[in-house]
Amino acid sequence: MGHQRTLHPMPKGRSIILITTSFPYGEGEPFLHLESEYLRRWFDRVVVVHQADGSKASIPRRTVLDGAEVVSADVRLTLWDRFIALGKLVTDADVRDELRTVRTVYGMRPGWGTIKTMLVSKAKAERLLPVLAQVAKAETERGHEVWAYSYWCMEGALSAAMLVRTMPSIHVVTRAHAWDVYFERSSYGYLPFRKLILQQVDAAFFISENARKYVLALLPGLLDPQRMVNARLGIRTSDVSTQFSRQYRSFRIVSCSYLIPIKRIERLIEAIALIDGFDVEWTHFGDGPLMQELLAKARKLLGDRPNIRYTFRGRVPNWEILQYYAHHPVDVFMSVSRYDGIPVSIMEAMSFGIPAIATDVGGVGEIVRHGSTGILLADDPTPADVAHAIRTISVMGDEELTEMRANARRMWGQYYNADVNYTHFCEALICLQRPVASRV
Repeated sequence: MGHQRTLHPMPKGRSIILITTSFPYGEGEPFLHLESEYLRRWFDRVVVVHQADGSKASIPRRTVLDGAEVVSADVRLTLWDRFIALGKLVTDADVRDELRTVRTVYGMRPGWGTIKTMLVSKAKAERLLPVLAQVAKAETERGHEVWAYSYWCMEGALSAAMLVRTMPSIHVVTRAHAWDVYFERSSYGYLPFRKLILQQVDAAFFISENARKYVLALLPGLLDPQRMVNARLGIRTSDVSTQFSRQYRSFRIVSCSYLIPIKRIERLIEAIALIDGFDVEWTHFGDGPLMQELLAKARKLLGDRPNIRYTFRGRVPNWEILQYYAHHPVDVFMSVSRYDGIPVSIMEAMSFGIPAIATDVGGVGEIVRHGSTGILLADDPTPADVAHAIRTISVMGDEELTEMRANARRMWGQYYNADVNYTHFCEALICLQRPVASRV
């Protein structure tokens, strides 16, 4: 299962093919722009291959780094494509092996939802494959050493894993976050081709240790643990040092998320409604399909409370959130999400010394350490549980709170600093040695 490797000669140059779902188009993958800056420093060429689905604008909505090339791959499936995919249940060796894995390793009975997910994923990966092959061939012909890097452990990673069968000289890596790791996040309790992808890649970089351990437990004995790597994301922060004081003001709470059911913002509203005895000012950044419903709930439960003020700021640029933290003393950041990886929003708050109250889901416990950098709630807390945590922070003595804020700031500096993490990530990519034997 492991790779035999040898030191490779000094390359004439390095090219990295960055496989995304939308970047640099639209609003998705907002933090990839920062990471791509570091990739540009370490690689002579960066080629972004984004998976077009017909909804992206023709002009990038975010600036592409100088020297980076953008290639679109149309991965939309026609009805005929979907019909042809059904035949793969019999003819495709990868699909047959995946069905065996579902039955014997996961202990699942593959229903139609599982099978559909599997076939659609394979079909999309095959649509992407010739584009990746063309880009990789062109970069190889430049005399460059080539890396294919999928930002998500989904169709992009599957396609790259298939590509390496015919181009074994290239390096293949993937990141893995949360929704592309945890089976319970998916509609059918299943994510396709984990074994194929993770056995073929040179390295899989997980944003949390929790996610890494989850995958190793999912496929026991089938993966090389040394190639399953914990590689945290990171953020930059403002150099402005917030002057923190609790005198003559309300207790300030901030939350930041897309307004969808798994974020459970309605539970936060219900918790704040239970607060009495002190003034609360809650600000939420982010919009989404539940905006109007949550505004109505906030008006109903909070609108008549004289001690509570709230603001829904909607979608704002990332820099504006950082400026808010720089100029407004904030007491606590809140996240009551049902699922998560390690939220970048918590990293941002902690970079300003703001402790967090958050649910113990995914890798959140790696950044919110109970009693040190904040308060870690159960994975399904009641509104009363959340309100109790808020009160706990609000009545902390100055010395205890100062220490918690310092711990939060140190947590960012030690574990989630972009300059540290993305530099280490790029170094890890460069240190991958060229495989000389075929993969699995």
